[in-house]
Amino acid sequence: MRDYQSIRPDLPSLSQAYAVGTAIGLTIAAVAAALVSVAVIGTVARTLDLQGTVLVRIIQFAQVQIGFLLVAVGYLIRRDTPRRSLRFRFPSLHDFGWLVLLCALIAVVSAPDSTWFLTPALTTDPVAWVVVFVWWFLITAPAEELLFRGIIQGRLKSSFSVITAVVLAAGLFAGMHVGFALYRGYGGNFLGLAAVMFATGLLFGSVYERTGNLVVPSFAHALFWLSPALLAYL
Repeated sequence: MRDYQSIRPDLPSLSQAYAVGTAIGLTIAAVAAALVSVAVIGTVARTLDLQGTVLVRIIQFAQVQIGFLLVAVGYLIRRDTPRRSLRFRFPSLHDFGWLVLLCALIAVVSAPDSTWFLTPALTTDPVAWVVVFVWWFLITAPAEELLFRGIIQGRLKSSFSVITAVVLAAGLFAGMHVGFALYRGYGGNFLGLAAVMFATGLLFGSVYERTGNLVVPSFAHALFWLSPALLAYL
């Protein structure tokens, strides 16, 4: 008996459908876990009367990524695929080249913001630098890249071409950001936001495929967050 794909080769295979379903499921689970992390961190901040402090605002700026990290770790434990997904290593000269390119692009597309809460804090509170480096560069940005590039893009790549996997993962990455924007009552242009996030996902996903190293997009991701404050001093 012939399978359905031999009869209709234009239809996606079951493995492709399963890969897409897994990727969508991981994204939905990550969003749900992220909302829980937001609630927990907010409750702790209120209980300790720390709301509004610079250090807590730094943490809350990248708090949804804790939910991403929990989903990523849970998936890796359940699927036992850490070697395929946990591709963090010290950058090579080739990696540094891509990192320099990303830094240049970030400098071009980002805008300085002297009114942002972090901009003056970095000049008056040295501890803010430590918290930013540890929380953004070592924990939360790598967590987001691990989930969307290492796991979701990697899972899609097992059933699709590299280009298709990067595009699909970028679409989910953009969809996640639009979903959070809706949740937060974002009043801007949703199509513009989706386009920017999709392009960002394509860029980070492509660089990851070129380097095979999650450190590169992770560092660039955190630097992109920090860029409004850094550019304000130039």
